[in-house]
Amino acid sequence: MIRICFIIGQLSKSGAETQLYYLVKNLNKSSYDKTVISLSTGGYWRKHLKADGIRVIELKRRSNKEISRLIRLIQILKKIRPHIVHTFLPSANTYGRIAAFFTHVPVILSSERNIPEIGKDKTILQYIFDRILFKVNDCLICNTKIASDILIHKYHFSSSRVRTVYNGINCENFIRPIKLLNSQPKEKLIIANIGQFRPQKNQTLFIKLAWECIHKRKMKNMEFWIVGEGALRSILENLIQKYYLSEHVLLLGECHNMQQIYSQVDVLVVTSLYEGLSNVIMEAMLAGVPVVASNAEGNRELITDNIDGLLFKNNDLMDLTSKFITLLNDNKLFAKLQRNGKQKILNRFGINRMVELTQDIYTRLLQEKLPFLSTGSEKWIGFN
Repeated sequence: MIRICFIIGQLSKSGAETQLYYLVKNLNKSSYDKTVISLSTGGYWRKHLKADGIRVIELKRRSNKEISRLIRLIQILKKIRPHIVHTFLPSANTYGRIAAFFTHVPVILSSERNIPEIGKDKTILQYIFDRILFKVNDCLICNTKIASDILIHKYHFSSSRVRTVYNGINCENFIRPIKLLNSQPKEKLIIANIGQFRPQKNQTLFIKLAWECIHKRKMKNMEFWIVGEGALRSILENLIQKYYLSEHVLLLGECHNMQQIYSQVDVLVVTSLYEGLSNVIMEAMLAGVPVVASNAEGNRELITDNIDGLLFKNNDLMDLTSKFITLLNDNKLFAKLQRNGKQKILNRFGINRMVELTQDIYTRLLQEKLPFLSTGSEKWIGFN
């Protein structure tokens, strides 16, 4: 049995945490003994992991940088003696790789879930840490081709240790019959923006789109939903008040039943300034909801403009408004995006494909590092 530890900063219901859950849940149970270590307590996915019989260890967070958590993590790895450590998100990539190195874990993997550029998802200090800790990496898995290319070609990370594995989506959860725009007359069209309230997601542009439609163009038959939560909530609330949109823009908070959201939404608008591989876009496309998204790096890997979604110039209100209104006024385009978007996700982004590709990476690295593992022997320096 291969012992594997997954280390992540928290288990909240965000994109990376969701992908971790799908991966851990669907890894071959007969081959892997799985442990998830969260660097903080609580979180949406904790109870789901435990319900699936997966061991979850939580470390209490007192501040963002704690030697005590690193020491505790080292103690845990010494006790479990994993063959593989796989880390997710910046804090876990740092703590996890250091702990794995000091406990002589044979195979160490980390993940990039966003655009790993300085000034986007990285500070200079984080980049320096990543550069140093990459030396202990056997593999760094990115969820977009653009992220892999940036690391290899811009920051000169070794191409032999960087791999791309696209996110996977649970197709059964989100697939539904396609509902055409005018098939059933509605009192109001529901336009949604889904994501954590942080600068990257740029929800202020979504509110400005609502102002353009409601007040400037007098399109009163719309309701704009912002689904999510975060530190910028008060800023968004003030902006809604400023633009006199309280009756038209609703902050719905965090939602744990996204299927219900997509069943009511007519169009998804994604305003991110930069993006990895968006679970939200994949879910919407699979649910037959047309997507209008910013021309950010990861979004371009999911959407072919005017074929299975619409892309607008990054942070450009006029271009967003133009693309959005074009979609609402063109029933044939609306139906084409629904049909093609759903088919793309079904063909290329299922959970099974993501899990199989990740398992292949694990298997190859284990064969390189521990070729005798298949014989049943588990003795090597530091683990006997």
